[in-house]
Amino acid sequence: LCLDEAGDAAIVMYSGVPFRTNWNGREVEMVQLMDIMSHPDHRKTGLFVKTAEAFFDCFAGGESVLYYGIPGLYHFEIGAKYLAYSRLDSDVAFFQADPAQVVGSGRGRLCDEGTPGRAFDALWDEQAANYPLAVVRNSAFLRWRFNDHPHRRYTIYGWRTGLLGRLRAWAVVGVEDASARIADLLLPPDPTLSAGFLGRVARALSKQGVQRLETWVPGGHFAAEGLQAAGFVQSPEPLGIVPTARSFDDNLEIPWVSANLYYTMADADLV
Repeated sequence: LCLDEAGDAAIVMYSGVPFRTNWNGREVEMVQLMDIMSHPDHRKTGLFVKTAEAFFDCFAGGESVLYYGIPGLYHFEIGAKYLAYSRLDSDVAFFQADPAQVVGSGRGRLCDEGTPGRAFDALWDEQAANYPLAVVRNSAFLRWRFNDHPHRRYTIYGWRTGLLGRLRAWAVVGVEDASARIADLLLPPDPTLSAGFLGRVARALSKQGVQRLETWVPGGHFAAEGLQAAGFVQSPEPLGIVPTARSFDDNLEIPWVSANLYYTMADADLV
């Protein structure tokens, strides 16, 4: 925070949410930048940039290796000019579908998982190598982000297979009227399995009266392939999101980040 001269009022805020993160098997910290603002009476004074620099001086470096966000173009351009922001070449892929038209079938059981437990930890341990740069998506993260959310309600769908009901994939869905958004999902790099799971999710939502289903994933990621295999259509991104990052580790280069960072709307608070 940057306070006014009297110390009575905040005039600039630069903030982010730190996450436990998998970086090729090493646990580090990654920070999703959000809630960045300045008072209109104090803009174009340099205080915003000084506050941001103080933020990075305080928190970045060491195990805190990457700062990333999904700003609009205006805020990205300010960050690129003054704060060494880099645009991720992968961009964000926006998918939408009519749930009644989503395809995909397979042997498995769709479950409303309620509160995630050990099966979600086991799935993350199994799939972490396929997500070489991603927030640790285990049961603790899901409970904190979704089950304990003070204002929104979500359904956590799991896809279980075999006699033992092994968890193979999950998706977190929020429904508002006739629209639904997949806020987060963890899929294996198998588009056929993903399509079968997503088809069953869409079928369940269609029975609830949902007529529109949408989600965001990194462009080029195998999650996008799974969505396409299920019949989701990639459409122009409606929010003007510019995926952005700044690395504070010499071994974590932005081109590699562009190719490997996995994020969803769960990393932010937009849905």
